[in-house]
Amino acid sequence: MISQRSIRVLHFLVVAVLSMTTLTVWSGTFVDDFNNNKPDGWKKVGGTWKIKDGGYHGVEPNSVEGAVLIGDPKWGARLFH
Repeated sequence: MISQRSIRVLHFLVVAVLSMTTLTVWSGTFVDDFNNNKPDGWKKVGGTWKIKDGGYHGVEPNSVEGAVLIGDPKWGARLFH
C-alpha cells in the first residue's frame, strides 16, 4: 500500500513539473523574420550587422565581438540571450 507521505511527495512533484511547464509557455517567445529587410527595434551595441536569409547576422572581418538587443519597456526587467 502507498503511504500518505509518498502520495504527498508525488503530488508535489506533479504540481512542480506542471508549474514549470506552464511558466515557460506563458513567457512567450520573441520572433523577427526581418521580412522588411530592416532591423526595426534592434539596437546595435557593437560590431557590424547584416540582414540575410531571414536573420540578423554579425559580420565582422576582424573578429571584433558585438551584440544587438531587442526589448520593450513593457516587458520589464528580463535578460535575453
